[in-house]
Amino acid sequence: MSEAPAPHSPLSGLPPVRSVFAGLCVPGRHGRAEGPAGVTVTERTGLAIASVLVRRGREAELVDAVQARFGLALPMTLSRSVAGEVAFLWTGPGQWLAIAEPAAADGFVAELATAL
Repeated sequence: MSEAPAPHSPLSGLPPVRSVFAGLCVPGRHGRAEGPAGVTVTERTGLAIASVLVRRGREAELVDAVQARFGLALPMTLSRSVAGEVAFLWTGPGQWLAIAEPAAADGFVAELATAL
C-alpha cells in the first residue's frame, strides 16, 4: 500500500524567515558622540505578538477575561501592563498589543483566542 503524497504548501520554496533588522543592527555606539545614549535599539526575537480588539459594548468582559487569565489589569491609556512573561500595551481606544516573551510564546495566540 503506498502513502498519499504530502499536500503542497503555499509556503514551500520561500526563503527562511529572517529579521527585518538582519544586517542593520551593528553593535556599538551610534549617533551622539558624548554623554548618555539618547536611544537604544535592541532586536528582540522569539516573541509572540497579537493584536487584541474589543467588540463594541464588551470592554468590561475583556478586562475581566484578561485579569482572570493573565493576572493583569488591561491598560486604558498609553501605557503597558506586565505580569510574568506577558504584557499588554494600549495602542488606542479598544486596542492592545499582547506580547509574550519567548518562554511563553508557544501557543500564546491560541491561548488568547480561547481565553478572550
